[in-house]
Amino acid sequence: MLQSLRSFAIHPPSYSVGLVFLTMSLLFGSWFARLPEVQAQLGLGEGGFGLVLLSLPFGAMLATQSAGFLLQKIPLGSANVWGSIMLCLVLILPTLAPTALSLVIALFLVGLIDGFLNVAMNAAANQLEEQAGVKILSTCHGMFSFGAMIGALGASFLANLGVSLTTHFSILAFLLIGLALIIRPVLLQLPNPEQTESPSFAWPSRAIMGIVLIGMFIMLAEGTIADWSAIYLTKYLEATPWEAGLGFAGFSLTMAIGRFSGDHLRHQWGARQILHFGTLIAFFGYVLALSSAWIGLTILGFTLVGIGLSVGVPVVFSEAARRSRKQPGVGIAAVATFGLVGFLGGPPLVGLIAEVVGLDVGLAIIGGLLLIAWLLVQKQSWD
Repeated sequence: MLQSLRSFAIHPPSYSVGLVFLTMSLLFGSWFARLPEVQAQLGLGEGGFGLVLLSLPFGAMLATQSAGFLLQKIPLGSANVWGSIMLCLVLILPTLAPTALSLVIALFLVGLIDGFLNVAMNAAANQLEEQAGVKILSTCHGMFSFGAMIGALGASFLANLGVSLTTHFSILAFLLIGLALIIRPVLLQLPNPEQTESPSFAWPSRAIMGIVLIGMFIMLAEGTIADWSAIYLTKYLEATPWEAGLGFAGFSLTMAIGRFSGDHLRHQWGARQILHFGTLIAFFGYVLALSSAWIGLTILGFTLVGIGLSVGVPVVFSEAARRSRKQPGVGIAAVATFGLVGFLGGPPLVGLIAEVVGLDVGLAIIGGLLLIAWLLVQKQSWD
């Protein structure tokens, strides 16, 4: 792990793309940690708040479908620079929203920029791997998880001090736009693909359906921790703003450590073992988090979920590509589409369930889906 991080740190194009991942995650880590305040200010229950949150994945899904076309017209480096700057600016809008409707519109705009930048930054990392001969994708995703942890910790600290949402995100946007301008000269030199095709959805074949479902359940569990861990700690355990953010921060910390070690772990253990133990650990993490009346154990449970899920996504993408043989792009597109549905669409669904039977039950259902993912791992053929 240390060797790969060292190589990453001394290669300007690599760490510049990694800093784009970090920028996105700092913003969203901060947002997720302060969601309890947003919900309280609007006076919404879990179901209503879940419906409001659904506008972000809707915008992101629309953006991912057109991102490939746009990247044919916009150089990859420029897309990452301006995408980062626009995301910094647009994420201030939800903090200004006085009503549920205005928050829906603001989050839809955030989703549009998020979906476009998500494709652009992953395309940049992939292009560097192909043309510069570096292995950085797992490390970039580690940077994302690390940034989410820092964002959540910082947001919890500022919330505890009583710093307003708008002030918080305005300062953060100013700092991150400055970072984007600093790395801009390097990003503008990024290699461009000869031809970037728009992401296309293909219904997964029977050969990869199992692995696609495993990926969807893993990403659904990941998105649910991001959106609901702080609210669960606040509502059910009466956590302070600082304590509420620690659940997602702990989850993000172990996600980062796992992803920074991902390439080594995949070589040592193989895909089956990683998914076998990973889904089990994540399942028991959910059990611990939801069965404890003590804040510390609940935070530990969410942290265990991060350990279990950390390397799962890279493994699922790799396996889907391998099993698709002559059409690896089809497998990747299927995992990406179902994964995005799970990551962004699952949390609003949890909110709707919570409105009827309680947030603890909604989260327990997600934990149960991880057990189904574990069973699917046992059913797969691992050649």
